Amino acid sequence: MTKSAAVKLRQEHYAKTKLAYAEYLRILETGAKPKVKTIADAFGAPRTNLRNMINGVDSKEESAAKRQILFEQEETVMIQYLIETAKRGFPDTPRRAIQCANQILQERTGDVNASVGKNWIHRFLQQHKKQLSLFWSTTLTTVRGGALNEANVNHWYNLLQEIINEYKIDASLIFAMDETSCFLDKCTHKTRHIGATGQCQQIAIRNENRETCTLIPIICADGKVYGPTVIFKGKQIQGKDTLPNPLGTL
Repeated sequence: MTKSAAVKLRQEHYAKTKLAYAEYLRILETGAKPKVKTIADAFGAPRTNLRNMINGVDSKEESAAKRQILFEQEETVMIQYLIETAKRGFPDTPRRAIQCANQILQERTGDVNASVGKNWIHRFLQQHKKQLSLFWSTTLTTVRGGALNEANVNHWYNLLQEIINEYKIDASLIFAMDETSCFLDKCTHKTRHIGATGQCQQIAIRNENRETCTLIPIICADGKVYGPTVIFKGKQIQGKDTLPNPLGTL
């Protein structure tokens, strides 16, 4: 018998034993003397399990529940949180997950020093391996080149639409922006230099001031387009209010 089949069978026995125990108590209240063998056979429950429950001996499920650091509802919240953060592209590390578990434990117990064990996260992941998994992350730089495809773009917009629908966000409150660096002194002319034979391009270092500015275009989801924001290197410009501004920048 596989481990999963054994766990399933044990859970079935536990459920049947609870029903048999309830019948035992019902008969006991009538003043009659209940027979463990008869009741256990009637509900298909193991007789030993029923006797243990009558004598106050915890089952494996009850014993495990008492040893469980986080309650079942709290573990459900943790699972949903970890799945959601990974779905958004910001998966938690084991260390961060432990910090979240500690925060849940501290808020429930009122003990600021309450914490799970250092091996808790590994047992937690093993227990919920059908829902959670530990994996090596890939940096954004590595996947950026192949990330812009129809499936990923649609997935991102579906996530965005879920947030908009959930929080009923008006289109006038949604903005998109981008940031572009512009060189103000970019040199476009070429000069001749001596280099190794067969070299197609020679990079020449010049003593130049590579001054840049940052251009930030902004557009609203309701269709409004705002004048771009241009950020220059910090300096005091005399008479700046009278300078031409054909783009209507801020």
